[in-house]
Amino acid sequence: MKKMPFLKLTLFALTLLLFACSSDNDSNSNTGLGPGKWKLGSYTFTRGVSNQSGTPANDGQLFVIVCSTSGAGNLGEYSGSAITCEFFDRGAGEYTIVDNNTFGELVNPTEKYIYIDCSIGTATTTGSALYGCQSTTKKAIITIENNQYKVTVPEEIQMTKILDVNGGIDGAATTYSFGCNKIY
Repeated sequence: MKKMPFLKLTLFALTLLLFACSSDNDSNSNTGLGPGKWKLGSYTFTRGVSNQSGTPANDGQLFVIVCSTSGAGNLGEYSGSAITCEFFDRGAGEYTIVDNNTFGELVNPTEKYIYIDCSIGTATTTGSALYGCQSTTKKAIITIENNQYKVTVPEEIQMTKILDVNGGIDGAATTYSFGCNKIY
């Protein structure tokens, strides 16, 4: 399972290619976000492009959703964002949010666990930052609509910076609150 950090960095690099951002305040969940939207700190982003796929792993199916904004964005150094959601497919329902180390140590998960990370600054040439979720008692809700998995984090969780790319973003916080609604 030590290949997980490499997988995370590879997925992060791929999301940098998808980039950009947009924001508005369409509300539909406890986080005040409309479908296909997420928030990191005070920055709100809207889904532009995404991909989801499953891979057989450890007597289960490791499912990965990568969702990114598109376009140039209007948040300066913070323009552009991407989310990666990883979970062992156990169907729709509530999933316990865990950190990357805990998720990487799951050998044969029979429970519903999910790891989420979020990058910001992906639509710029000045640098970006990757944030990962911390283990929490709060849940992510996974639904299946139109044959697609959709992830919602209805109560904000904390994300901690785990990687700066090209020097990162000047003034970016070490931790941010995060929420999302129907990311797919």
